[in-house]
Amino acid sequence: MKNMTVLEMFGMAGLCPNEKKVAQRWSRFFDLLMLFALFWLPIQWYLYIQGEINLEVITTAAWALWWLFFLETFTLTLLSKHKVMYLKHNWMNILIIIAAFPPMWAIGSAYAVALRYIRVIILIRLGMPVFKRSLRLLSRNSFGTTLIVFFVATMLCGILAYYFDPSFGSPWEGIWWAWQTVTSVGYGDIVPHTVAGKVFAVFLMLLGVAFLSIVTANFAAFLIERVREEEKPEKRILKYLRNVEKRLVTIEKGQLMVNAKLDKIMKAKAKSSSESKVENKTENHAEPKPDAN
Repeated sequence: MKNMTVLEMFGMAGLCPNEKKVAQRWSRFFDLLMLFALFWLPIQWYLYIQGEINLEVITTAAWALWWLFFLETFTLTLLSKHKVMYLKHNWMNILIIIAAFPPMWAIGSAYAVALRYIRVIILIRLGMPVFKRSLRLLSRNSFGTTLIVFFVATMLCGILAYYFDPSFGSPWEGIWWAWQTVTSVGYGDIVPHTVAGKVFAVFLMLLGVAFLSIVTANFAAFLIERVREEEKPEKRILKYLRNVEKRLVTIEKGQLMVNAKLDKIMKAKAKSSSESKVENKTENHAEPKPDAN
């Protein structure tokens, strides 16, 4: 039995990579819907606290979210090749379907407290597809290490800028200015005035351009690899057909060789048979006729 991953233990593994294409397409579709829900939920809670939306809108959104989880679980279980394994590795969906069923919200204040934790679980579950895709992206071409180095370097540059230029009142202002510079935002609320500070700013600008190039290259490599992964089954089928064709050609050549040998054997037998017939005739002619007396 293979070791379970962390996502499988927490019931958020999603669909297996070797599942059918139709199941993977539906999985990506539901991931997109969950991304929209992930952005909507914090906005909904904020608007409800501010009193800008009523309880009816909240109830409608809750039903929509519940149906989203229900339809994803039902559809992907139906399309999955290993249905029991899918449910086993995605038990969190079942928990959300049961615990977040909207009519249960009217149970009382005790369940309202538990609902807060359920909301946190729902947010984590909604963000899981984005987290997994981001993790895949960061694991390619040491992009995760590059991101950490860039983050640390930007923070250090902001702190050093505070010591290089008196325009920055605190290290936090230096860090704020550093992030503005590397991201090419440039609000202009804080700018260096000394020569050392301006030279340091040029270095940060070049660092930001380099990092932007690395991010773009990694995204391009990620998309190209996805296209190649989708083409892999077709390449495997084409390779299999070519191997079958080679085997058929080999079999055909062997059949031709066998036929040629059989022809030789048949010709040799026919030749030996005709020679034996000629010898028999010769012997019959050569025998002396018996004397009549």
